[in-house]
Amino acid sequence: MKVRALTMSLALLLILSGCSLLPREKERRPAPILQQEERSIYTFTAVRRGDVVRTVRATAQVLPMQSEVLSFSDDSASLAAVFVNLGSKVRTGDVLAKLEDAALREQVLDLQSETKQKDLERTYRRTLDQIELERAQLALSRSYDAASRAAQTQAIQALEESHAAQEARLDLEYEALSQELERQEAKLAGFTLTAGMDGVVSRIAPDRRSYTVSDLTDCLLRIDSKLAPDFPVGTEVTVRLDDQEELCKVLSAAQAGQEPDGSVYLRPRSLNLSASSRCEVSYVAETAVDALYLSTAALREENGKSCVYLLGEDGLITTRPVELGVVGDGIVQILSGLSLDEQVILSY
Repeated sequence: MKVRALTMSLALLLILSGCSLLPREKERRPAPILQQEERSIYTFTAVRRGDVVRTVRATAQVLPMQSEVLSFSDDSASLAAVFVNLGSKVRTGDVLAKLEDAALREQVLDLQSETKQKDLERTYRRTLDQIELERAQLALSRSYDAASRAAQTQAIQALEESHAAQEARLDLEYEALSQELERQEAKLAGFTLTAGMDGVVSRIAPDRRSYTVSDLTDCLLRIDSKLAPDFPVGTEVTVRLDDQEELCKVLSAAQAGQEPDGSVYLRPRSLNLSASSRCEVSYVAETAVDALYLSTAALREENGKSCVYLLGEDGLITTRPVELGVVGDGIVQILSGLSLDEQVILSY
């Protein structure tokens, strides 16, 4: 009987638990992490052996030996047209740009007409004066008595004075018109910029009212005074422009025919230069053959001396001083302090 009652109790408990009528024990959750232990990740670079080459480089600017600057002198007129771009080849007399000149051109045409009319008026006036004077002289020749001749002579003198005054006035008016016409024609000519030499348009002002034309058949390359100390006069250097290359010797300002300003110069012979060319100039200054070298990115400095970081056997970073030699492109010669294949910390 007891066994049967126990069996029924267990069956009832199973039914109740299946129906979720009995309380369940809460699930245990992990405690939150109060602090994550930091782990350092190192990047290493190895000491290698090879040649370390120190190359001195600079950028040289094209300096044409002959140039002309053309600018519009009138700031009031608007720009009408531009016929060239930077780098355009031009010949003497080619038009570079023009200002709006319709009103000025009409004014010049009016002045030309007035000047021509005034010149015709002068010619016509001289003809009439000549006819009038000839008539007076004819009347004088027909005068027989002294009184008539004296009166006629006096009349002729008055005519000559009157004619001279009229001619002087007309001449002044004509001269004034001619001068104004010349001034306006010169102004009109200034509304058109034309090349005074064969060459290339090497500069255009932002407002397109000023242009520089340069002869690039004979030009220098200029290395700025800030970099000039790295390029001793007489040094043979390689000049590169795109896929072109040429050997040149460094010239002083005096050798290049320039005013001394601390810069040095090169005179290329075969490079196809443009006005905007920027040439790379370089030469090998120093070479360490079969030397130990390291990436310059791994170098550190402590107390004004060069050193590197290494990872010790205990997992701690140690500092080691190094003696440096030739510095190349991204690498540096190691004279002492490291051995071949040693792993140096690059970043951490």
